[in-house]
Amino acid sequence: MEEISIKDKLCTQGLSSILAYYRERVDTIQKERDEWFERLESLRISQEDYHKQEWELKKRNEEIAELQKSLSDSHVALLEERELTLRLRRDNEELQGRAVEDRRKIMELLALNGSVEQDITYVKDCRPGIFVFRNTVFRQGTEASADDGSRKSECREEVSDENGFGKEND
Repeated sequence: MEEISIKDKLCTQGLSSILAYYRERVDTIQKERDEWFERLESLRISQEDYHKQEWELKKRNEEIAELQKSLSDSHVALLEERELTLRLRRDNEELQGRAVEDRRKIMELLALNGSVEQDITYVKDCRPGIFVFRNTVFRQGTEASADDGSRKSECREEVSDENGFGKEND
C-alpha cells in the first residue's frame, strides 16, 4: 500500500505541477490575448482614419476629374475661338482684296467712260437751314443770292473728296 501512496503522492505532485504549468500557460495566453485585443483596438482607430482618408482621396480624385474636364472644355473652346479668328481674318483679307479689285475696276470703268472731271463744292452756312451752293443760298425751300457776304464768308466751309465729289460738312 505504501507503494500506492508513493505513486499517489508522485501522481499528486505531478498533477499539481502539471496543473501549475497549465495555469501559468493559461495566464500567459490570457495576457497575450489582452495584448492582441489592445493592438486590435489601436488598429481599429487607424482603420477609421484610413477610411476617412480614403473618402477624402475619393473626393479629391472627383474634384481633379472635374477640373480636368473643365480644362479640356476650355481647351476645346480656345481652339474653336482660334479657328473662328483665323476664319474671320481670312474673310477680312478676302474682302480687302475684293475692295482693292473693286476700286481698280471702278477706276478702269471711269477711264473707259471718259467722264469729265467735275468740281462740286458744298458750303454750309453757320445758320441752321441755310446752305450755300455756288453763290446761291437755299433757305428752307427758297432760293436767294449770296452776294451779301461778310458773315457768310466767315462761316463757309468747302469740302470735296479726293475724287472731286462734294460732301456736306457739319
